[in-house]
Amino acid sequence: MPYTRRRTWPDTEREDYIIKCEGLDVGRVYRTRLPHGDRFVWTIYMNGHVPQVDGVSISGATETLDEAGAQFKRSYERMRAKAGLPKPRDINHNGLG
Repeated sequence: MPYTRRRTWPDTEREDYIIKCEGLDVGRVYRTRLPHGDRFVWTIYMNGHVPQVDGVSISGATETLDEAGAQFKRSYERMRAKAGLPKPRDINHNGLG
């Protein structure tokens, strides 16, 4: 099943997205203002909490939404592999790098 991205707040211009994989909410990407400028922050979470897998980044910040999606996807796939979870059957980039 593909990765998909949907707005958390569909009735606003806010750039805040839920990332889904295989029908499950697995992360979030949102735009925020930081001291060094606006950034897109991504975070992996599952079942309402952030998993910890040695050697895998669970969050980061980038200058673009596409970069955030690509970093999220790389970390999430690495986490799945290290945790022994099955790989998604199909990857639909849908803006996720």
